[in-house]
Amino acid sequence: MDLVGAAIGGGIVAAVSVSYYLYRARVAQRKQAQPSGVRPPTLDLRSRGVEKQVTDVELERAKRELKMLLLEKELITGAIARLYEAEAAGKIGREDRERLSAKYKEQLKEIEARLNDLNLIIEVGELENLRQELLNLFEKKI
Repeated sequence: MDLVGAAIGGGIVAAVSVSYYLYRARVAQRKQAQPSGVRPPTLDLRSRGVEKQVTDVELERAKRELKMLLLEKELITGAIARLYEAEAAGKIGREDRERLSAKYKEQLKEIEARLNDLNLIIEVGELENLRQELLNLFEKKI
């Protein structure tokens, strides 16, 4: 039994020695491949070259304008509904309702276009803020 134990111990020592030798050989190869004084490239999470497309001031202004446009849209749709109610009550004729509602519908189209533009601005601004928060979290973890 002592002979078997000695053989196993010798095998372990030999395996560790070979592993250590191979490890040192790899480290030496890496040092030769990399010039001294040059650090390996690091990941710059900040991407300093990328500027925000939407500033915080623009984002807040777009949000305020969005609220106002939504209110204006609500008022115009209410006015159109009142035109239909007035026609149903016999206060105005069909031609008058169509003429007035056409004007309001044109205003609604303009508001919808502006709302779409503002929504895009807000989404871009919020995504940029989320990106910055995510980068800050990564930076804290690293």
